[in-house]
Amino acid sequence: MSTDDLLNRITLSAEICHGKPRIRNLRYPVEFLLELLSGDSTEVRSRYSRRLPGP
Repeated sequence: MSTDDLLNRITLSAEICHGKPRIRNLRYPVEFLLELLSGDSTEVRSRYSRRLPGP
């Protein structure tokens, strides 16, 4: 997957998540996901893999 494809999944809206960048069609701020990924990635996959959009 190219960088452009990944960046196309990020969106901004002043009405959602207080205007923070988020994953398209979800209310997960990018900041929140980066914090999760900086920790235990096994926990992230088990808790959120069903909710995150596929390729």
